[in-house]
Amino acid sequence: MSPETPRPARLPLLAVRDVVVFPHMVLPLSVGRPKSIKALEAAMAGAKLLGVVAQKGSHIEDPQVGDLFSVGVLAEVVQYLRMPDSTLKVFLQGHCRAQAVKMEFSEAKGFWEADLEYPEPAAPPPTVEVKALMRHSIELFDEHA
Repeated sequence: MSPETPRPARLPLLAVRDVVVFPHMVLPLSVGRPKSIKALEAAMAGAKLLGVVAQKGSHIEDPQVGDLFSVGVLAEVVQYLRMPDSTLKVFLQGHCRAQAVKMEFSEAKGFWEADLEYPEPAAPPPTVEVKALMRHSIELFDEHA
């Protein structure tokens, strides 16, 4: 995601099960839940962006706020195809980590929305041990190559 790409404060929210979406990951999904379909349609009507979070339990058909992780990604809908069985086949590309600080279901719109914050990744300063492991990894790669 380039620095110019918008990071909206509020977006439709897509809850996914059995998968975790990471930044820079491209993921095909089949979407069939009505709330999820409406969230994707809202994203497509706008900037093609939405928040994506994982469900804590894959067996939950109608997740509530407590059933969702708050940290996910800002994702872009790269491709969107309506299937004959009324499900959607979508390709999502994760852009950056996003935290849903307030999630709520909009009865009027029929889908989840979230207020998002975008925490900067915190890279700890490399310790002596990390530097040694990095050096060893490079040596192993050189041997292999």
